[in-house]
Amino acid sequence: MQEGPPVGSPTIGSNDPSTIETPAWQPPKSRVDRAAEQAALAYVRRGDHAEALNILMDTYGDPVMAFAIRTVRNRELAKDIRQQVFLEAFQGFDGFAARSTLWSWLCGIAYHRCLDELRRLRRASAADDLAALDDLAVAPDLTMEVDRATKRRALEQCLGTLSVPTRTQLLMRCLLGLSHTEIGEIVGAPHSTVQVRISRALPRLRQCLRGEGLAR
Repeated sequence: MQEGPPVGSPTIGSNDPSTIETPAWQPPKSRVDRAAEQAALAYVRRGDHAEALNILMDTYGDPVMAFAIRTVRNRELAKDIRQQVFLEAFQGFDGFAARSTLWSWLCGIAYHRCLDELRRLRRASAADDLAALDDLAVAPDLTMEVDRATKRRALEQCLGTLSVPTRTQLLMRCLLGLSHTEIGEIVGAPHSTVQVRISRALPRLRQCLRGEGLAR
């Protein structure tokens, strides 16, 4: 089964989340940094877990933060989740079996910590935060054009109309660059189920964006 949604799917930009276009589909580029992972694993084997963690945080901290923001839709909670992810990684280095990349392993931790936070929010009956979100993990640009902020807010609102499983899996595919197989291993579902769920979600997202005047 072919990886990736159909031609004309909306783009969820990894570098500029306010950019919303409808180009011909290109599979998302893998975020795996082989050199960084090899260096981190070398430090783990030497017992220097702190340096291994520093490498992973420098390499993967921003995309983990971006995924958490778009999943829980609250920047402060996302910061806490990012900290939890790397703390759990630090504590689990010795148990890492290298059956996957470190990146995929971190994505799995991030996914489960986000779900934990969403369950906690539901129990507390917390209201959704639909405010405009900062780009990735960097400080907001005070000179940002109103048009860009409007696009970003509309994208976040449209993502918020999707169910949690659909939203998280769509983000893992389009934002984190994981394959359907990798996502299936993380969420415990066949890769074909993941692919169908994402392919069905993309037209809904595109329709919502059209309603906001942001996609053709």
